Amino acid sequence: MDIPLPKETLLEQTTFTGTVNDLLINVEGADLKLIPTTTGIVSTVENKEGTYDWNKTSEDFYFHQDGSHLMAKPEYVALLCKHPGDGKAVTAFTDARKIYTSLVKEFGYDFLHSLLAVYIDKDRNLYKRPFIEKNHNNEFYINTFHYIEPDINKIKEEDRRIFNLILPKLLAAYEQLQNEHIFHRHKFSKNDLVIFRNQECHHSKTGMSPDDKERFLYRIWFSGNI
Repeated sequence: MDIPLPKETLLEQTTFTGTVNDLLINVEGADLKLIPTTTGIVSTVENKEGTYDWNKTSEDFYFHQDGSHLMAKPEYVALLCKHPGDGKAVTAFTDARKIYTSLVKEFGYDFLHSLLAVYIDKDRNLYKRPFIEKNHNNEFYINTFHYIEPDINKIKEEDRRIFNLILPKLLAAYEQLQNEHIFHRHKFSKNDLVIFRNQECHHSKTGMSPDDKERFLYRIWFSGNI
């Protein structure tokens, strides 16, 4: 089957009854480049105890991009459901471009573009990426983060002086806008294939039952020409 790439939209969904290996073959056959996740070409989303990976726990997981710490984040993420579990978990998707548009009206272009999104991985390595980046269509979007700090090479003196006053307002507005700009909520069924544009989408997981051990999804990352 043809891979349903989200081009004009941020997300596409379909039914895929093949195996995850069949999906990999389809991706490569479409001249798309597979990108290794943090645990290999194929990773899993399942409930496991004693893991650092929140995708493998029953806890709610905040809005995020996959590979947000990478210099080149994967353009696409594909999630293939092989068991929906009890079906209570909800994956929500919000538009990081609209979040930027709303924030820039309140906080200004110069201030937002003088910030760094800081990410800490499981090994406590620290990564700093621009808070604002551009996609292939020259649209600005917000990068996800563990915390925000000023870029000392870009921040204006007047903003530096009041940074600690502005930051709580920015974080509160950011959290509110994530919810305001949700464009899709998905409860997975068996053989659901959801592909979304990872740079421009933040996604979250809520409502999963702590005792749901059956929910199982495959996840792959890939890139190509949008």
